[in-house]
Amino acid sequence: MKSYLHIICENPRYPCHLRSFYPVIAFVAFFCFSCTMQKKSQEVSQSDMPMDTAVVHIDEGKFIEYLQTLAQDDQSIEKERIDSALDKALNENPASFKYTVSLFEKYLYNPNSPIRNEEQYLIVLQYLCHSQAITEAEKILYSSQLKMLSKNRIGETATDFEYISATGKKEKLSRIQADYLIVFFNNPDCSDCVRVKNILSFINNPHIKIISIYPDSDLSVWKKTSYPSSWINGYNYETINQLYDLKAIPTLYLLDRNKRIILKDADVEEIIKFIEQI
Repeated sequence: MKSYLHIICENPRYPCHLRSFYPVIAFVAFFCFSCTMQKKSQEVSQSDMPMDTAVVHIDEGKFIEYLQTLAQDDQSIEKERIDSALDKALNENPASFKYTVSLFEKYLYNPNSPIRNEEQYLIVLQYLCHSQAITEAEKILYSSQLKMLSKNRIGETATDFEYISATGKKEKLSRIQADYLIVFFNNPDCSDCVRVKNILSFINNPHIKIISIYPDSDLSVWKKTSYPSSWINGYNYETINQLYDLKAIPTLYLLDRNKRIILKDADVEEIIKFIEQI
């Protein structure tokens, strides 16, 4: 029998189907970055992010190192350092501030970023929503992001939702009984969704159930797609995008028996690593 590692290696990752306005070039940039980035052991503080006041210039390499060191801090220090970096950029000039904000969004929020961290980006959003340095239009945008990211956080109970099963019956997430539940938001036309489905299909553990949810309105694509018979298969395109932040698909959640979120927006490799320890 093939191990999960062999299955993953035989199903290399391709770009996910984006559900927002990130260009394809973002994937290429992050792919190149993730292949060449080397971990550095030295600590980098916010003062190590040089800014030229004449022109907007931030050393992105230093910025990435700075973000990596944030993960070593506790939450209060993490917030203090992020707020300090934003204050410094704002004191330089408006252009530096906007560019710094864009880097935080690029590396912490973009679904294809190899160092994506929604908890850190929440700190950025909280700062922005109380800032007088952004326009009303920007405040509306960041407030909307803050509202979505504040939903379904790790450790919280996943928002319940209804779905229509493959048999046409209306069901609810909360009614599924399982020690562990993998929620797989996907689209059959998405190449990475196919890759992830192939990997998940090898899971054979009586303590784990998988529910596949199709979040789009073109049901003809979903109806002609087959899923493993052991899976729960359904769709919800009317409310799911308001309840869950589906920036890109596939999107994976891992829940415990009480529907508390163990992993959110996780890579399939993270899911596999966790369940191998069960």
